[in-house]
Amino acid sequence: MLTAVAAWAAIAATGAHAQTSVKNATEKPCVTEQEAGAFVVLMLPGMVRGVTRMCTKMLPKDAYLLTSGKALAARFEAAAEKSKPLADRAIARMSGAGDDEVIAGGASALAPMGELMLASAGKKLDVAGCGKINRALQLIDPLPAENLSELIAMLIDLGLSSDKGRDKDAPFAICKPSR
Repeated sequence: MLTAVAAWAAIAATGAHAQTSVKNATEKPCVTEQEAGAFVVLMLPGMVRGVTRMCTKMLPKDAYLLTSGKALAARFEAAAEKSKPLADRAIARMSGAGDDEVIAGGASALAPMGELMLASAGKKLDVAGCGKINRALQLIDPLPAENLSELIAMLIDLGLSSDKGRDKDAPFAICKPSR
C-alpha cells in the first residue's frame, strides 16, 4: 500500500518533474514528513470508501467497515480538507518545483486518487485481505487522522531509508531535517 501511494505521487508529479533542470533530474525530490503526511491524509477518505465498497460482500454484516466505515471516511474527509495547503506543497516538491512554490489546487485534483489506487489493486483483495484491512481500520479508528498520517509518513520514510528501499526507484525521498 505504501508503495502504491509513492507510485501515485510519482504519477501526479510526472508532468512538472519532466520540466526540471538537468541537475535536479538526477536528484530525487524530497518532501518533509509533514508534507508526506498531508499527502497521505488527502487519500485516506477515498481509500476507506473504496475498500468498504470492494469488501462489502466478503465481510460479515457486523464488520467494522460495514458499520463504521462511512463515519471513518467522513472524519478523514474533514482532515483531508485541512491538509490541502500542505499537500499542495508536497505535490509541488514532488514535481520538482522550487522550495517556495506551491501548486494551488493540486491537492483537490489528486484527492480521488486514493479510491482509484484501490480500484487498480482491488482484484487482489480476497476474504482474508478484507478481514485484515477491516481489523486494521478498526485498530486505527481511535487515532486522529493527523496522527495516522504522520505514522504512515514515518513508515514511508523507514521503507525508503531501508536497504531494500534504497534499491527501489522511489519517486521521492523524505527530507532530512536541517539542524
